[in-house]
Amino acid sequence: MFISKLTIRNYRNFQNETFTFTKGINTLIGENGSGKTNIFNAIRLVLDENLPRNVKYLKETDFNRSIGSWKGHWIVINVDFEELTNDDKIQCLATHFAGTLGTKGNFNFYFRPNEKTRQKLFDFGNLNISEKTEENFNTLIDEISIDDYEPIFTSKAKDIDFANDDFYKKHIGDFENYVFPDPAEKCLNELGVFNRSFTIYDEISCTYADALRDVVSDLRLYKSNPLLALLSEYEKAIDDNEKEQVETLVTSLNNKISSLDKVKELSGKIKKKIADTVGKAYSPTIEITSNLPNETEDLFKKLTLQVGENINEPTSKIEELSLGGANLIFLSLKLLSYQMQLPKNKASYLLLIEEPEAHLHTHIQKTIFQNVSKEKAQVIFSTHSTHISEVCKIRAINILTKKNNFTQVSQPTHGLSPNKITHLERYLDASRNTLLFAKSVIMVEGDAEFFVMPTMIRKVLGIMPDELGLSIINTGSTGFKNIANIFHENRIRKKCSIVTDEDKSITGVENEAQRKGANRKLELIDYSNSNSYISPFFGEHTFEVELIKCGNSSYFKPIITRSYEGMHHRTVEARTNHLTNIESSNVSEYGDAALKIAEREGKGWFALQLCDQIDYKFIIPDYILKAIAFCSNDSILNVARDIVKYRVKKGKEDVLNPQHSIFQALNSEIDKDNIIDLFKTQLPDDQFTKLLSYL
Repeated sequence: MFISKLTIRNYRNFQNETFTFTKGINTLIGENGSGKTNIFNAIRLVLDENLPRNVKYLKETDFNRSIGSWKGHWIVINVDFEELTNDDKIQCLATHFAGTLGTKGNFNFYFRPNEKTRQKLFDFGNLNISEKTEENFNTLIDEISIDDYEPIFTSKAKDIDFANDDFYKKHIGDFENYVFPDPAEKCLNELGVFNRSFTIYDEISCTYADALRDVVSDLRLYKSNPLLALLSEYEKAIDDNEKEQVETLVTSLNNKISSLDKVKELSGKIKKKIADTVGKAYSPTIEITSNLPNETEDLFKKLTLQVGENINEPTSKIEELSLGGANLIFLSLKLLSYQMQLPKNKASYLLLIEEPEAHLHTHIQKTIFQNVSKEKAQVIFSTHSTHISEVCKIRAINILTKKNNFTQVSQPTHGLSPNKITHLERYLDASRNTLLFAKSVIMVEGDAEFFVMPTMIRKVLGIMPDELGLSIINTGSTGFKNIANIFHENRIRKKCSIVTDEDKSITGVENEAQRKGANRKLELIDYSNSNSYISPFFGEHTFEVELIKCGNSSYFKPIITRSYEGMHHRTVEARTNHLTNIESSNVSEYGDAALKIAEREGKGWFALQLCDQIDYKFIIPDYILKAIAFCSNDSILNVARDIVKYRVKKGKEDVLNPQHSIFQALNSEIDKDNIIDLFKTQLPDDQFTKLLSYL
């Protein structure tokens, strides 16, 4: 039995999202604030008996903000299960068809208005049209408070589909048209059966390890210390005779400490001082006694860990351990706690681990993930680590993306064939699976683009690609379609630019590379036509030639000079020819110089040398500007003021008078849109102006 799907409606970050899970290991990926912790909270709200709950379960602030007023709406959490056993208790979850035992089922949590409030909403929907005004409805809604809400658990829902808006309107309410369901209609097929006799906690073991932020403090506290939970289990198994022996020893020790001469002496002095202060008539009786607990349950609470960083070091207090070491111990205790639940023969064992990579070395991250995956459980991780996600199958990943008032969830392999999924999983190593974490992606075919493009963005625009949420991914080939499959309305809804070359011949004579480039262009255009999340951008020739074509020849000269150092006549001749040709307006000449120096140095090494030469005047080719604009539109606008400041600061000595109005604007409170308009007007030929024109 395992969780196959989780549907969340109106809870915290999630307005209406569905997560899919597999047996074994599952991963949640998302930026800070995207709601990974809230997913765990939602699962635990339904399945974890250890989650502290107050009487009302939830608060007003637990409703998703994008629905507007929360009043009258429901919070819905649906958990779907697969591979149910034939056990009678488990079958309380099952959806039965034609009298057969069910292998699929569900357990559902609703935080909804109580019956009295739902009746008022239903009655309002039956009023005359003249009475069903917005003003009257707002008056009714305003009277609803969180005290009018109730938590409900159901199972066995046959036709439940709260991800569907029409289903939501039918069973919860159409708030725009003031139509609400009759609370007398139980709708058991759609909402499930309320079964008081069934306790899901008896069938599911849910162990949770939260984000490892202050492990030392957690290990000190009684409520959060996993060691105490483990000790509690072992204390119950201690033989009564052993308990009696321990209690006798502790009682004897207490008496021994209390009877020490110095303890008695201090006790007498305290007693005398009080008598001298208040008089013997009002003086209380005072004694100092040792009060170590003599019951084994209380004694076990006094036990603590002595630890060392490695197997050869002496042990010491937990406070002296590194954060990484403390995290390892804490997580190990949590895993041991989970293992101890296994013999209890639960129907399902669920292990939730939040950001296990905190303070852990890369190799340890991988080891923990792989070892946990061997356990007999369904495991759900949340992570920021590419090293952990590297060893998790992409088919078991849910990706969270922040929007304005909600988080969007996507599955990168939804709808793909098993063969394509397998190829993706082989491809995504730690250096490439950053594309799963990015806000947007530019795919390039080789080392030259991979090295130079981030430097161009940083030195020309004054921002890092990371500030745009942009990852530049080197595919190492022109097989873009195999990877770009994951960017799609049905999968990862993020923009992906594909940057490649047509490889047009610089001599004017068609060759095999040019024919392949032309075919690749046609295929990529056709491939992306029906997908708004992908767009290809093409350089006419190779990348190095395109850099010269747009006016960057001066940046190649120092590399040519260094590469052809020496006084040999052939070296001098080659250097002179290349330095001359690189300034030519003829593509066959400057292209030949660019390609030969790149070949001589090696494309990757040449690109690294070029990065050292690039400054703010370097010209970014148009097709690359368009690629940046396509996938980073909103992000560019968000940092536009910073880019304007950078471009103005770098260029003021060359083209601008310090009294220029754009300087004055930057020092004022002028808003982003106006500063952009001013920049475009006064610097129409600037590269940032050109980039803005492509947004």
